[in-house]
Amino acid sequence: MQESALYERWQQLARNGETIRYGGHTLQVLQSGRLNTARGPDFRSARFRLDGIVFQGDVECHLNFQDWYRHQHHLDPAFADVLLHVVNTNNSASATVTHTQSPLPIPTISLPAPTKQITMQSCPIAPAHISLISDLALKRLRLKEHFFQSRMQSASAEQIFYEYFLRALGYSANNDAFQLLAQRLPWSWLSRQSAPDSVFAVYAGTAGFLSSPSDDDFVLKLKNKYRRQIPFLDVAPLAQSVWQFAGVRPFNHPHFRLAAWVHLLFQTSESPFRFLYQILSRRLPIQQAAAQVYDFLRIPCPEYWQTHYGFGLTRRSGKARYFFGRARMDELLVNLILPMFSAIAQSSGSYGFYRYLESFYQQLPARVGYSRFKRLKQTVFQKRQPTLALYQGLFYLEEYYCRTRKCSGCPVQRQSESGAIELK
Repeated sequence: MQESALYERWQQLARNGETIRYGGHTLQVLQSGRLNTARGPDFRSARFRLDGIVFQGDVECHLNFQDWYRHQHHLDPAFADVLLHVVNTNNSASATVTHTQSPLPIPTISLPAPTKQITMQSCPIAPAHISLISDLALKRLRLKEHFFQSRMQSASAEQIFYEYFLRALGYSANNDAFQLLAQRLPWSWLSRQSAPDSVFAVYAGTAGFLSSPSDDDFVLKLKNKYRRQIPFLDVAPLAQSVWQFAGVRPFNHPHFRLAAWVHLLFQTSESPFRFLYQILSRRLPIQQAAAQVYDFLRIPCPEYWQTHYGFGLTRRSGKARYFFGRARMDELLVNLILPMFSAIAQSSGSYGFYRYLESFYQQLPARVGYSRFKRLKQTVFQKRQPTLALYQGLFYLEEYYCRTRKCSGCPVQRQSESGAIELK
């Protein structure tokens, strides 16, 4: 067995919400955290409930209990914030491990064998289920609407849009770090800024990207600008450990994504939130409105970022023309722009606008597909152009039924058996 199997166990527990019991402990994984492929604990910022208390912090996985000491983790400062030690089922783990910099013992939990996941490859999905998948897509949209409605009860719409736009730029590797950056430099600060170069320098410095030595002229200029801004700031830089760089593709590199946000931010005199809201609130024909949204998000790369994907990191082949590709723009639409604006429309009683956004969501074609659904595109959609919403319906089906092995409640299975379905 490899440690990667333990990673999958941990992530599966987060997906299915199962509570496990071991050695007098009860554990429920709420969020698996960020898988760390660089030096340090295996999962960063995991969230779990242990013996009724919710913790958020680092988790380390080992096949054997003694690996904690064999690998010298108890002496390594990088592991000082580990809150939970996870091991393979088939070993006699002691109750705790220790770290020289921590006064408290670290609980050790042995995970149960993973539940075999069911994939859509064996599900009887057919063209007749397209209407059902569309209904599931709307359920997924409603869940996101409710999420944004709840978030906007404690913060302004501008701040929430800002946080979750940056979070989306981080993908799964750096989403938490980008959101933390948006909280360190909130919209109330950002809305008062007018100089793009200074804003980018403050972002880069606060993110902790300027702490390493560099002979790159672009980086040196940023450092100088950041030093001049430090007296006016009241925030500490993020630790380098919150960011993941290893295994991240060049177009997803945090430096490149941060540059994309700043260039988008100053593309018009309006904030991105207000500019996009104005486009959609005009209720233009959907193709025309979509074209305007894509034009706004299609940000050309300036000279430095055409040849670099990070500070001092040059591209090996070709030049980057734009910061965002079509797939990224589609994901911003379905995961942030449409559900958040729908939440605002519903809360304000603008039901005409709400229905327009719903139609937009249902009709927008997906120009870029998902490899995981390649077979379904051929067998279910056939010659039909899939919409973004249909893919969202498949994601809902996979997340709530396939991954959690709820086949008996699967609406596709039940419809196949009875010829009719009632969604709950």
